[in-house]
Amino acid sequence: MENNSQNQNMKCPKCGKEMVIKKQDISHDSKNNKQYNRTVYWCEQDDVWGNIEIPKKA
Repeated sequence: MENNSQNQNMKCPKCGKEMVIKKQDISHDSKNNKQYNRTVYWCEQDDVWGNIEIPKKA
């Protein structure tokens, strides 16, 4: 998986601090047979989680 997410920051919508990347993997949508680079973010202070899924290039 390409690791473009390291340069991307996500801010917590509650406190505004930068969220930590907890996991990066590949997800799959069986309905349209597409793969996505998935990044899971977490804010420790507020226990807020966020997922971003970016389509992989063919």
